[in-house]
Amino acid sequence: MRSCAILIDGGFLKRKVGSRHNPLTAESFQAFVTQLQDHEHLRDYSLHRIYYYDAPPLEGTQQRPLQGGTQDFGNSALAGINKRLVQGLKRVPYVSLRMGKLVFRGWQVRRELLQQEESEQTDSVRVMSEDLSPIIHQRGVDIKLGLDIAMLTFKRLVQAIVLVTADSDFAPAMRFARRDGMHVFLVPLGHILTEEMLENSDVIIEMADNIDARERPNSPQYHQQQYQQQKRWTPSAPPNRWNRSE
Repeated sequence: MRSCAILIDGGFLKRKVGSRHNPLTAESFQAFVTQLQDHEHLRDYSLHRIYYYDAPPLEGTQQRPLQGGTQDFGNSALAGINKRLVQGLKRVPYVSLRMGKLVFRGWQVRRELLQQEESEQTDSVRVMSEDLSPIIHQRGVDIKLGLDIAMLTFKRLVQAIVLVTADSDFAPAMRFARRDGMHVFLVPLGHILTEEMLENSDVIIEMADNIDARERPNSPQYHQQQYQQQKRWTPSAPPNRWNRSE
C-alpha cells in the first residue's frame, strides 16, 4: 500500500482552524487530520507520520518602555494555550514535533493605533506603554520543514507528501520533491495561492469547512476556487475515520 507523510505548518493551521476564542487543541488537530485523511485523494494512502512545525511559547521577561512595567511572556494566556497544545500533540499517535524557537526583537506601535490616527488625518501620535506590542520572530521552523521534504524524498520513505500551508517559501522544496518523483498534495485551507505554489503541486486539496466563507462570486478567492475545482480537485467527503499505518 502506498504511504504518505503529512507536513503541517503549525502557525498556519492555528490561524485557519483555530481562533482567539476557540484556539486549536490536540483534539481539534486530530479531527482535522481525520478529515484530511478521508479526502478521496488520500483514502488509498496509509499514514507514515505527521510532522508538525511550530515553536514553543517565548519564555522570560522584558521591561516594557514608557514605564510600562515588566512583561512575562511565559505567563500569558496565549503562552498557556500553546503549551497545552504542544503537550497534547505529544500524545497524538504518529505525530513528530519539529520545533524551532521564538526570538524577542523589541517593541512596535500597535497597528490599530496607527490606523486610527490615519483615519483622523493627524500628523502626530500619542503613544503609551499599552499601545506597544512585542516584536517576536520565529526561527528555524521553515528550514526544518524544507529539510524534511528533502529527507522524505531522498530516502524514498513515502510516495506522497501532504503539505498543509500556503507559504510560497516552500515552493523550491516542493519543486525538488516533484522532480525526484514525489507526489505533492497541497492543503491551503482556502488561502489564495501564488502561481508558483500551483505550479509545484500535483493536487490541491481543499477542506470542505473552509470553502463556504469564500464562495462570494466577486471575490478573488471564488475565481481561484473555480479554477482549482475544475482543474485540480473535487470537494472532500465528511470525516469518519482515523487511518494509520501499523
